[in-house]
Amino acid sequence: MSKILIIRLSSLGDIVLTSSLVFGIKKRFDCEIVFVIKKEYRDIARLIHGVDRVITFDKKKGIFFLIREINKEKFDLIVDLSSNIRSRIISFLSSAKKKVFYRKDVIKRHLLLLGINLFGEPLHVSKKYFNTIPHIGVKYEDPKLSLDGIDKEDIYKRFGLEEGFIVAISPSARHKNKIWDEESYARLIEKIYKEFKPQIVLLGTEEERIIANKIKKICNAPVKDLVGKTNLIELSCLIEKAGLFISGDTGTMHIAYSLGVSCVSLFGPTTRHFGFFPLKGVVVEKDFSCRPCSLHGGNKCKLGDHRCMRNISVDDVMEAIYAVLDRKPYISCKPNKILCVETAFIGDCLLTTPLIRGIKEVFPDSSLSFLGRPVGCYALEKNPHISNFISYDKNGKQKGLFGYLKIIQRIKKERFDLAILPHRSARTTVLTRLSNIPRRVGFDNARFSFLLTDKIYYDRKYHEAERKLSLIKGFGISSDERGLDIFIDDSSRKKRDILIFSWGIRKDDFVIGFLPFAHWETKRWLISGFAEVINKVSFEYNAKTIIFGEEADKQSAYKIYALTRKKPIIACGAISISELPAFFERCDLIIGNDTGPIYIAYGLNKKTIVILGPTNPSKIGFGPYKTTFTVIVEKSISCRPCSPHGPKRCPERHFKCMRLISPDDVLLAVSTFIKK
Repeated sequence: MSKILIIRLSSLGDIVLTSSLVFGIKKRFDCEIVFVIKKEYRDIARLIHGVDRVITFDKKKGIFFLIREINKEKFDLIVDLSSNIRSRIISFLSSAKKKVFYRKDVIKRHLLLLGINLFGEPLHVSKKYFNTIPHIGVKYEDPKLSLDGIDKEDIYKRFGLEEGFIVAISPSARHKNKIWDEESYARLIEKIYKEFKPQIVLLGTEEERIIANKIKKICNAPVKDLVGKTNLIELSCLIEKAGLFISGDTGTMHIAYSLGVSCVSLFGPTTRHFGFFPLKGVVVEKDFSCRPCSLHGGNKCKLGDHRCMRNISVDDVMEAIYAVLDRKPYISCKPNKILCVETAFIGDCLLTTPLIRGIKEVFPDSSLSFLGRPVGCYALEKNPHISNFISYDKNGKQKGLFGYLKIIQRIKKERFDLAILPHRSARTTVLTRLSNIPRRVGFDNARFSFLLTDKIYYDRKYHEAERKLSLIKGFGISSDERGLDIFIDDSSRKKRDILIFSWGIRKDDFVIGFLPFAHWETKRWLISGFAEVINKVSFEYNAKTIIFGEEADKQSAYKIYALTRKKPIIACGAISISELPAFFERCDLIIGNDTGPIYIAYGLNKKTIVILGPTNPSKIGFGPYKTTFTVIVEKSISCRPCSPHGPKRCPERHFKCMRLISPDDVLLAVSTFIKK
C-alpha cells in the first residue's frame, strides 16, 4: 500500500484521536498518508506524526469540490473514520482500490441514553479506530502529538510562561451543558494557588472569552489569561509546558494527554462508555440516574438543574488533583450508602468477603448493606464491615412476584447510591435497576447486563473471590493477597466452650470436625465411607469427632452414628452458621464435601480435607483460596466434572466419582496431617 486517505470530518478531539491510527499505519507501511479534515483544524494535523499532506474541507465549496480533489489522486485505501452521511457520500464517490468504514456504536450509544448499557468496560475510541483495519496488521499506539520542529521556547517567551510548575485550565466547552460554573473555577484556582503556588494559565478559543473574563473578575488569585490569543499549535505548546491540565469533556483534553500531560477532566452529561476519556489522568463525575443524557453534551438538561455538573464540588476536583500529582488512584464515586448483592449459597457469600473488605477500604465512611438469602446473611452476620442485612428468602417466604416487588420497595426506601453485584442472575440485575440505584456495577456476562452502568469482565482465569474483588478495581483496589474473612465474636466462643465441655471434650483432646452433607445429593460422599473414617481416626489417633450440619441433616447424621463403634458427637441443628467458625476454630482437622461451610475452614486456614465428586472447583475458579493446609481427595474419571455446582442426580447413573473414593484414600490424606 503506497497511498492512504483518512477522512475525519469532525471536532478537534476526534482529529487528535486519529493520531494513534496514523502513527500505527506509518510504522507498518512505507506509504503516503493524506488527511481530510475541516479547514479550521488544519494546524493540528501538523502535529500528527505520519501525516504527509492535508486536504481541507471547506463548507462553502461543498463536498463535490472535495470529491474532485480526491479523485485527482489514486489512493490504494480510503479509511472513513467519520462514518456519517456526508463522509459516506465522499467515500463512495471517491475512487480507491479499497474502502473501509469506522463502525460507530450508534445503537449502543442511543440505548445507553435510555438506561440500557450494552457496552462492556469503557473502550477508548482510539482503540476502536484500529478495529476498522484489523486485517492489515497495524498494532495499536496511544494517541500521540509531536511538537518537533516547532520553536517552543519562542512561544513560551511570547506568552510569558515562566519556569516551574504550571497549571493550564480550559474552562469552556462547545456545549454549555459540559461547562462547570465560573464561581467554582474561581474558587478552585484560589485553592490551587494557595496549595502549590503555580503559574495558572487560562486557555481556550475567542468564543470562550466571556467565561474567562467572569472567572478573572471573581478570582482572588493571579491568573494569566490567554483565552482567544493562540492558534492550535501555540495552544498545544502551552499545554505541553503544563504539569497539569484541567478541563471539561473537550477537545483540548485530548490534546493534553496526547502530549503526555496529566488531566483532571470534569464529566457531566456525557460518559466514558462512549469512548472519549483521558488516557492519562482522572475523570471527576457524579452518578445520577439521568446521565448520560447526551452523546456530546448538546441536549438540553431534562431536569433543568444541571445537577451532573453542579454537584461536582471544588473539593472533589482538588482530591483528583492530589491523586494525579501523587500518582494515587482517584475515586470519583463518593457513595453514602452501598448495597452488595449475593443471593446464592453459603460458599458464594463467603467468597464475597474479600470484596466486602475492599469496599470498606475504598469507602471507609460509607454504610454497606448486604442483600442475600437468610442463610447467606447468617453466614456473614459477624462481619463488622456490614452495617445492615437485607434478607431475601427468594425460594421461601418471599418467593414469587409479590415477594420480589416487596423487596424492591424496601431497597427503594433505603436510597442506595451504589450497588455492587457479584451475583450474575437476571433477578439481581433487574432488582437493582427497578430500585433506582444510580450506579450499578456487575459482570459483563451477567444476565440482563445491559441494565448495569458499569460492566466488569468476568475473567475465568482467576479464582471466584478475585473475580468478585475485580468489581471494584475501577475504584483502585486489586488483590490484597489475603484470604477469606471469617469473624468470631466472644459470645460464639463462650457457647462453644460450654458445649464442647458438655460433650466431654477437653483442652488437650485431638478434635476432627466432619461435614458429610451438601445441598446437592451428588456432592455427598458415601455415609459408609464417613463412618469408616470416623472409626479409624477414633481408634488410631484417639480423636474426638463431631458431625456438623443443619437440623435437616440429623437423620443422615444418625445413619453414620449407627455405623460407628466409637460414637461421634452429633451437632446438627445445635449450632447456627454464624457460630460455626468458633467450633471450627477448636477443631484440629476438618473433613468434608465440597459444601458451603468448608469455605469457613478455608477462611480460618484450618487443616482441611475436601472430598470432590461431580465438581472440580479449581477448573471454574472455586475451591480453596489462599490456604496453606488443604488436601483434595478426588478420582480422575472421564465424565468428571459434570456440573459446575453438582447435579441432582448422576447423569451417567453410576456415581463413580464418589463411589471410587475409598476410606483409605481419605485416611491417607489424614496421615499427612497427623503423626501417630
